[in-house]
Amino acid sequence: MVHENSLKKIIYITGPTASGKTDLAIELCKNIGGEIIGADSMQIYKYISIGTAKPTKEETKGCKYHFIDFVEPDSIYTVNQFKDEALQKIEELHSKGITPIVCGGTGLYINSLLYKMDFSSASYDLNFRKSLEGMDKKQLLSMLKELDEKTYNNIDKDNKRRVVRAIEICHLSGIPKSLQVVDYKEHPRDFDHRVIILNTERKVIYDRINKRVDIMMSMGFEDEVKMLMKKYPDTSYPIFKFIGYKEMVDYISGNVGKEEAVENMKRNTRRFAKRQITWFKGIKGIENLYWLDTAKGKDSLLKKTLEICS
Repeated sequence: MVHENSLKKIIYITGPTASGKTDLAIELCKNIGGEIIGADSMQIYKYISIGTAKPTKEETKGCKYHFIDFVEPDSIYTVNQFKDEALQKIEELHSKGITPIVCGGTGLYINSLLYKMDFSSASYDLNFRKSLEGMDKKQLLSMLKELDEKTYNNIDKDNKRRVVRAIEICHLSGIPKSLQVVDYKEHPRDFDHRVIILNTERKVIYDRINKRVDIMMSMGFEDEVKMLMKKYPDTSYPIFKFIGYKEMVDYISGNVGKEEAVENMKRNTRRFAKRQITWFKGIKGIENLYWLDTAKGKDSLLKKTLEICS
């Protein structure tokens, strides 16, 4: 076994939405001269900025930020693509003596870098995915149960996107999703992983989420979604299934009122944050993993992070 001190370092700043990941990562980047690798499956897409809380050029000034704002909204970018390209970028940064800082809340992106996971057996089929997305929840769950009962028993049955993806994996690879990855958490990648998970009392996170949605609306989120719908009339594209965008599409399409759409955004984002926390609690086999309370304040958080990463 390779001794930890001989391994190249990767720092992770993760946690639920609205926990302050981006702010901390940028400050850390400026302090240690690192570069950030975005690990957010929404922020990778162009033109969706307000609804994803994407950092602005002004906020990232003086800090290189990769894997953000580079995928066309009518395209699909798989976790396998992210894993391969992010590992390549990490290798490039290490060769230059630069420490990579992985920042984001997409659990599967984080895990793909922490562990030796193989997603290559299943790509995607846009036409097949569209046909699945046209089905109702009952039909999809029935199909998944028949194809892969183990995944059916464990999946979040209210998360249509995950149900669709699980069916798609079976369709494309001929292998149930539950058999795709076996005991991967016993096989971390050969890096010196320093994982920082930001969190605080649930009520505080929920209050921040509610305020963030209100700020998004005041910044012109409705106009952003209208622009996207005009530019990309096919609302079956993945971006229109993201939390926030889906609810605004429902409102703009006349299915719900504006006030209800906003409340749905807040509720669905709170539920998402709860699922994220559950996901991060499932990270195993990583020696240097730290949960930091965001209520401590920015200066205290940065000081503790610098100590962890030294």
